[in-house]
Amino acid sequence: MSWDAQMVHNPHIKKFNGKYYLYYIGSKDPGEQLRGSSGENLDKRARVQQSLCIGVLEFDSFEDLLLGNFMRPKQPLLTPRTRVKADNVIDASPFGTKVKPDNIIVVNPSVVYNPKIQKYMLFFKGNVYEPHWKGVHGVAIGDTPKGPFIPLDNFVFDVKMPDGSLASTEDPYVWYSNKIQKFMAIVKDFTGRLTGHKKTLALLSSTDGIVWDLTEKPLFMERKLHLMDGSILEVDRLERPQLLLNEEGFPKYLYAACAVENVNPKNDGSSFNVQIPLEVVME
Repeated sequence: MSWDAQMVHNPHIKKFNGKYYLYYIGSKDPGEQLRGSSGENLDKRARVQQSLCIGVLEFDSFEDLLLGNFMRPKQPLLTPRTRVKADNVIDASPFGTKVKPDNIIVVNPSVVYNPKIQKYMLFFKGNVYEPHWKGVHGVAIGDTPKGPFIPLDNFVFDVKMPDGSLASTEDPYVWYSNKIQKFMAIVKDFTGRLTGHKKTLALLSSTDGIVWDLTEKPLFMERKLHLMDGSILEVDRLERPQLLLNEEGFPKYLYAACAVENVNPKNDGSSFNVQIPLEVVME
């Protein structure tokens, strides 16, 4: 059974050198774990979740994608280096292993070409437990859009606040603007520490793609949709941002997963995607 046979999610499409690349996450159930192992008490959902990896499809056109004219990857593009957790984990790393950002899972891919080092950067999310769950982010470097990607040990997108503490983010979309010669990222601000508004989208910038800072105006978008009839629809979720950029690296459209109400207790498919036109104002 293929490594991505039982679920695919988190699509992220980029165009490099005339070809398209669809990055995604996939997984399969590795099966019930041996009695006495660190994963013996995990159910099927947890086993699939703990097996999440990143893959990529290369294709020449969207017609080819729709027709299935691409090669399905036999192996993931990126897999975790460490599996550090006190209990209930598949294939636990040896005791004392130092946790890496690509711990247990790698999800939420975002890929950008770095013209300064002439390499590709694959940003991803992993999980750590200190002792409770916390999402973290890292970056892997590759010579081509299909890798091979080598992950760094750096934790990224943790923004240092004025009091010295770190504010965590999620769902990064990263791009490089040739106009201002900086990396930019839209991230989800869960706690509101970055923007002053919980669960909104924040804007970060970086000169190297490793160290990230808040922009002068960090609030990219509140959880409000401005509809064509002039009304405003407040929503509970606005996440997994993706952008369509112009040739100068400025955003033209924002795409995001959205829900009017809390979807956690639901299974009725009441979440949806939105496309939002953007206007960039240079000050």
